Amino acid sequence: MIKIGVLKDNDGRVALVPQDVYALVKKGFKVLIETEAGKNALFADSDYEAAGAQIVNRQEIRENADIVVSINFPEDFGVREGQTLICLTYFLWHKDRALKIANAKGTLIALDAIPRITRAQSMDVLSSQATIAGYEAVVLGAELLPILMPMLSTAAGMVKPVEVLVIGAGVAGLQAIATAKRLGARITGYDVRESAQEEIRSLGAQVLHLEGARTEEQGGYAVEQTEDFLRRQQQTFEKQASKTNLIITSAVVPGKKAPILITRKALENMPPGGVVIDLAAQFGGNTEVTKADEIVEYGNARVVGYTSLPARKPRTASTLFSKNIFNLLDLLIEENQLKFDFSDQIISDCTIVYNGELRHPALKSDKQ
Repeated sequence: MIKIGVLKDNDGRVALVPQDVYALVKKGFKVLIETEAGKNALFADSDYEAAGAQIVNRQEIRENADIVVSINFPEDFGVREGQTLICLTYFLWHKDRALKIANAKGTLIALDAIPRITRAQSMDVLSSQATIAGYEAVVLGAELLPILMPMLSTAAGMVKPVEVLVIGAGVAGLQAIATAKRLGARITGYDVRESAQEEIRSLGAQVLHLEGARTEEQGGYAVEQTEDFLRRQQQTFEKQASKTNLIITSAVVPGKKAPILITRKALENMPPGGVVIDLAAQFGGNTEVTKADEIVEYGNARVVGYTSLPARKPRTASTLFSKNIFNLLDLLIEENQLKFDFSDQIISDCTIVYNGELRHPALKSDKQ
């Protein structure tokens, strides 16, 4: 019988919710839940016990679980030999995390390495969590702004709609555009990828276009741009900022520090009370003043650098994350056996360490 352990995460989300635990138990798996793992997402230990799970401490999970699942990489959890850890690793930025598992002769499945292909959509944790981040960015921005989002016609006069600039039209950016649109804002979207520009238009937003970008993609992300283009891009945003109340940025290049898009001058140019929600804060930030998990006041703006916006809606975030994990486990486990079929692109791409062996090209090249 395969034993699946669920760790208590440090940001309030939980990797498996009772509904999916129940389904796993029905399939014949034993599920071990760390005490109060779901507390912040409003899933009580009693909910897990009712679903057929056993409540244990972290050491018991280490000693007994064949598969361990977590939201983020658990720095304080020592994977033992032969054990499989499934979590978000961001190993392209933190390669030491993969090396740590390899040294323990364990297996590491990086949820951030699941390929962006149609067949993997039901397992795509990055997309499900980015959807929440995009929504929450707009809601948080609306809360912090000193003005209302929609246009209103009242007996006391006309209220103009908020001007929103969304930079980066991936999953989070597109959800931000859609949410801001529903709240009545006037939106401008920007992305160097031509395909993303069409999606911006389809949501009813204007497109801010800048010639000369490298438009190819790397795993669904835009590639790194030239210094000249980055400089012109910054100047464009400095100009656009003067008529923008809320800026949401989400530009990330895999394995690199996030590019600086919003300069100090842009923040100074914003109307009084401006807000910037920097979704790239975890990777250094898209503004010159972003600080992880802080709100920084500069010029006319406040820059929000929260590194885990999905965790602000922990119950929804956990429910979506859990379904992604359930679907991935369904792919990995056959006839109650954990099987790594590396001819399957999904399994091959996300299994970055296998029984101590480094498998991802970026890790192999570093080791050489």
